[in-house]
Amino acid sequence: MDLYTGLKLWYKNGTDNGINNPFSITQPSSASTAPSYAEQFYILTCGQLYHYNSVNGQGIASFLWMQAQAATTFTTSQSTWYMLDATTGNVILTLKNVPSGTSATDQDGSLLVYSYNSAKGQFLCWNSSKAIYPGGATSSGAQVFRPAVGAVIDAVNDTAWVNASTTWGANFDPLLQTALKTPHSGYTMNITSDQFKGLPAASSPGAPGTTVTGSMQIVQDAQRVPKQIFGSSVTTTYTSIGGSTCGDLIGLCLLNINEHATANSPWPTLDSSVNTNLGYTLTLNYNKNITVPLPGRNYTWSVTGVDYSSDIFFIRCAQTGQLWAYQLSTGNALWGPTPIMTETNQFDYYGQSVGVYYGIVIVTSQYSGTIDAYEATTGQFLWTYDALSAPYRFESSYGNNMPLSIGAVCDGMIYTYSTEHSPTNPLWRQSYVRCINITDGTLIWKLADFVMSMGIADGYLVSASQYDNLVYCIGKGPSATTVSAPQNGITQGTSFTITGVVTSTVADHNGFYNFQVNPDMLAAGSGTYQVIARFAGSESYGSSYSESAFTINSAPTVVPIATAPPLAGTTTDLMTYMAAGVIAIIIAIAIVGILILRKRP
Repeated sequence: MDLYTGLKLWYKNGTDNGINNPFSITQPSSASTAPSYAEQFYILTCGQLYHYNSVNGQGIASFLWMQAQAATTFTTSQSTWYMLDATTGNVILTLKNVPSGTSATDQDGSLLVYSYNSAKGQFLCWNSSKAIYPGGATSSGAQVFRPAVGAVIDAVNDTAWVNASTTWGANFDPLLQTALKTPHSGYTMNITSDQFKGLPAASSPGAPGTTVTGSMQIVQDAQRVPKQIFGSSVTTTYTSIGGSTCGDLIGLCLLNINEHATANSPWPTLDSSVNTNLGYTLTLNYNKNITVPLPGRNYTWSVTGVDYSSDIFFIRCAQTGQLWAYQLSTGNALWGPTPIMTETNQFDYYGQSVGVYYGIVIVTSQYSGTIDAYEATTGQFLWTYDALSAPYRFESSYGNNMPLSIGAVCDGMIYTYSTEHSPTNPLWRQSYVRCINITDGTLIWKLADFVMSMGIADGYLVSASQYDNLVYCIGKGPSATTVSAPQNGITQGTSFTITGVVTSTVADHNGFYNFQVNPDMLAAGSGTYQVIARFAGSESYGSSYSESAFTINSAPTVVPIATAPPLAGTTTDLMTYMAAGVIAIIIAIAIVGILILRKRP
């Protein structure tokens, strides 16, 4: 669909997009019943705007990525990715054996997957753009991004160049010929070191009866450049009677990602297409354990809210709903705790998210329907927002507030929605898309919308509502400007008026404007003039413009005749007339800018 108009651009029913595999989302009547339909169907998993830059040019290419799901279990096959043309919906190529790990999108729009092997001390970064073969193996061809239609590429071990014709590459440099006998992969970082063994960045079995639950986060700057790898782990011990206890230590590690810090490897003198580490190194900042703020209580702990710009991360206690802030660069405590959850906010145990935007910590209690804001560096409380369920409080299962989730944060605004995993009909009546000012927590606007999904692109918010099964696009509406100038020749020395209308193309709103042209504005004399009327736009509508033209004819020779004495007029009358004219011109220019240019003969 077109973002600006809502018009359908293309439609695919699953059998005409190049895969040629019919699908169904109907489940069998029971797990033991063999399905009579296709064993898998496909879902769109993400979109991609890839910023291509090479010696031959640059631009932005748009793609969609799709994965298969098993019809019986609805589990996604993570290892096979299908690249689609975003403008047609047709399949371009297939990547198989895509590695699993921690995903990120970098500043160029490349899709990255980071993985860590604790036993080897190895960090890998796979890049979707690198996995796709360039236009060639040498010269400028090696810099060309050229997805081959119909190609099936092994994402980490492809042998298309290895198995190429024996005559292909015969004139290549001998070292390049050797490199081309190594399978092609999408890895752009491949670093192994003994000092990286056993870091708290991955889930793994611990001592008998224990599990180490770890996570790895890719920390990026405001431009989405990957800057750091942050790892954490919490140990859980399971008892013989079925219970469990959480340890009082949390493992932490931080590594800096150093770009262009060394030569490419394993072929330093060759192009990146045949290398698996493109000049990256890693620096271990710290690897340590910290004691939880409330030890000895068998509480559930997690690490969350990692932010590069504010140099901060948080430790959260599920049982109390409290947060403690730590400095990312050192792992040392900064401030905390936040207030303990009250008896009315017990749902916070199940859902509480933490994010840092513009130096403000946003703590969202999804089920309690509240947002609390704190200053990131000091922990100073700033504001709170409640998604009140009044006047239909009895319709909510969550108390005085509706559940609340953050859909997006953009341009200093927080966009939230209220929904339910398994809603029952009739739907409750207090579900809104809300726009909240991140500085002071005030509600800017809200729209009744039982959200099925939400996204923001190009300054427009798009959501789909279960209330009416409509898709809503919220943003600046399109405008249209008209301009009209006299089409009959105008005698030189004569004043005239240019008029026009600025209208909304999606609503019944319009604004009339006029502009008086006086002879002293046309110093170039007789001839044809071009008129350009520009509406600069407003907070609600985009810009638009229109053009017209008029002709000034030379004034005829006039024989002087006696004139009657002027009518009497007071100075006040004259000033009132002039003031009215000035105000009219100022208003016209404020609404629509008028540009008058004489056309060259």
